[in-house]
Amino acid sequence: MHQIKTIEKVNYIKFILLVSVFCCCTLSNEEKIESIPVEKKIVDNEILIDNINYLALGDSYTIGEGVDEKDRWPELLSEQLETEWEIDIDLKIIAETGFSCADLNNQLDNVSIENNFDVVSVLIGVNDQFRGYSLEGYREQFRITVNKAIEYAKGNSSKVFIVSIPDWSFTPFAENYDKAKISKEIDEYNKVGKGISDNLNVSFIDITAISRTDSEDYSLVVSDGLHPSKKMYQLWVNVIFNEVKKLY
Repeated sequence: MHQIKTIEKVNYIKFILLVSVFCCCTLSNEEKIESIPVEKKIVDNEILIDNINYLALGDSYTIGEGVDEKDRWPELLSEQLETEWEIDIDLKIIAETGFSCADLNNQLDNVSIENNFDVVSVLIGVNDQFRGYSLEGYREQFRITVNKAIEYAKGNSSKVFIVSIPDWSFTPFAENYDKAKISKEIDEYNKVGKGISDNLNVSFIDITAISRTDSEDYSLVVSDGLHPSKKMYQLWVNVIFNEVKKLY
């Protein structure tokens, strides 16, 4: 979208900002805040960037089982961030339907990934819960996943965010399952994820509450009655978007 700006352009922007501050010196504090915009694209060394690299790790929720590629939540998030930041986002997804946390880690061990990503997201664990894997096993594997994510984010934990596991008991697919048991276990898995995220100074974004909506609303799921539709993913992104902006 935008080309990398020259140093002269940066200096010009600085000059304009200084003039703006001078002109606003007689305004109230509230008016000053409203008059001086925040430049999202100025990073270290004051160089303006035109793109960032985003890596999304996960399972069927990240790969977008049942929806078009453009309707997966990492794609929807990237689109909103591109508009907000006026830059291009290069999105890479490593995810597969049915992946447990250990499956994802095995996949990551067998692919070449550079440690140069500006943003990394992780959403994994629903298949661990579905298969009845132990919380201790998930804790061990999830910590490995998050540490890998931090490595991919140039070792910067502040550029990694975890998305909580959605509650699939609030879907038509769960009609013949013990819904209360599922919800309880999802909460336990998310508690483990939140604890590890806090310990490693990684942001944890809760979309589980949003997933617990009307199980009779088929517009929130795809044809299998289980996986989220674009409509549901967009509800997630509305929350994720606001939280990710705080990382920069």
